[in-house]
Amino acid sequence: MKMGKRVANVKMVWILLSCFWSVSTLASSASSVPMKVKSLEHSFADLLVGQMSSKMDLDSSLFEVTVSNLLIMPPVEASDKIELLEIFALGTHGSSRIDGLISVPASIRINQQSIEEVTLSGLVKVTGPVWVAASTLNRDQVISADSMRLTTMPWSRLPSNAFLTSQSDLNGRALKRTVSRGSILYPELLRGPSAVKIGSAVVLTVQSGPGVIIRSRALAKQAGSIGEVIRVEQLETKKIVRGLITGPNKVEVQL
Repeated sequence: MKMGKRVANVKMVWILLSCFWSVSTLASSASSVPMKVKSLEHSFADLLVGQMSSKMDLDSSLFEVTVSNLLIMPPVEASDKIELLEIFALGTHGSSRIDGLISVPASIRINQQSIEEVTLSGLVKVTGPVWVAASTLNRDQVISADSMRLTTMPWSRLPSNAFLTSQSDLNGRALKRTVSRGSILYPELLRGPSAVKIGSAVVLTVQSGPGVIIRSRALAKQAGSIGEVIRVEQLETKKIVRGLITGPNKVEVQL
């Protein structure tokens, strides 16, 4: 009887040890996943900062980026060692919103060997530099370095398509409308490369009927790019007409 009890006790101890080992193994395996993701989140944030500073031509110290809830698609085995190499298409179609839930293609190395293309999705929060109007700027005013200043704010406050705007994206372009002091500046507020400047002489082509074309000189009363309609003043008659910009210093009017 004593021998039977000893055997039973030994079996019980062995079962308890086995259970403890299984639970410990599962806990270790489960904890390795968030630790790995956490490491990738830091790497992802670092790569984001690098690309942002490069695209805006500003120092990386101006950007504060955090990443959470990172997902990898297709999924990678929890036991694999993952190294994030590169992210692509930041700020382009499909990932034009930089702050919030974003999804971008990326390249990873698995177990220091195979390189795979995956998609990284996560919640990104950015506090970074933004170009704003240094004073009230009028419609058709050409932006210069003195017209803008750099400020820092959460990018969650930025309007659509205002992310990653560099000073070179703004400098030398004219405004489509008046903006107040402190307003965020971005390319959608600006005209394309100017084809006609205010006060410049233009060739005015007037089509008054089938096959009837009259060319004369006029003075531009507005700036504009190709495809825009502006007001011009005919030099001979001093009459103001509206015409379509068809090329550098060329305006066409159809009567």
